[in-house]
Amino acid sequence: MEALATKLTYLFISWTNKEYSNEDIEIYDYGFQCFLNSITTDLILLFWGLITHSLLETICWLITFCIYRHHAGGAHASTSIRCIILSSLLGISNYAILRFADYIIPLIMPIHIISLIVCILFAPIQSKKYLSPLERKRKKIISAAIISLSIIASHFVSNSISISISYSLFIANILIVIAIFKNKNRVSNC
Repeated sequence: MEALATKLTYLFISWTNKEYSNEDIEIYDYGFQCFLNSITTDLILLFWGLITHSLLETICWLITFCIYRHHAGGAHASTSIRCIILSSLLGISNYAILRFADYIIPLIMPIHIISLIVCILFAPIQSKKYLSPLERKRKKIISAAIISLSIIASHFVSNSISISISYSLFIANILIVIAIFKNKNRVSNC
């Protein structure tokens, strides 16, 4: 995936006929890597949703997961291929969770409450990209709003959609907790 991203970066650069610094080239390369990872994972999950007749639930899981994770952050895989595999497996696991709907429905509200607590306490996770205090506050508010909207939506959508949305928040918040422990270990090992 990295090699394809690099090829796309240099193809883009050749089309623009401009000079770019090495830093700019790295940024474009990273952007293409993220784009390719996202597209690949999305296509895998959409295909999975089609063949399992759970396309709407998969789309709801994917949209909630991506938007919330964009604002709240969380642990990242060490390579592109691991990212694609892990993200795909997490999305596919939504199908398995839906098979236990009768057991999951009573857990929807506790999952939302736990998600909101994790969000308020820890989101957004500090990453390589510096966030000013104002940006951090904005991302925290948006993350909390996503959870709040999912709480409201859970009263108006089908159980399978509600479970998919709640499960995506649950998974994203587990990734926040993992990132906290990873960051704590990095600091304590210095």
